[in-house]
Amino acid sequence: MNNYNKTDLQLNGLNIDGLYLEDVFSVWEHFDKNANKYFTVFMINNSRITVPATEANVAMLYQGGHQVSEFVVNDDGIVDEIEVAKR
Repeated sequence: MNNYNKTDLQLNGLNIDGLYLEDVFSVWEHFDKNANKYFTVFMINNSRITVPATEANVAMLYQGGHQVSEFVVNDDGIVDEIEVAKR
């Protein structure tokens, strides 16, 4: 597949050309110590991008049809993956 048929991955807080929505492998939702929400986007080429969870970024990432997950460390120290409901 050539890149002409792909949707540009345009995210607030990110100014990189050549990223495409179809190349997203997975998306994690997480919060910083001040309770600000962020997304970490993992790409199929093993790169990752962290962007703030603005309304535009939420719309772009959820429109891609990818599962958005939150990772929580439970009381046993095991990391659980929880799918975040689509908005």
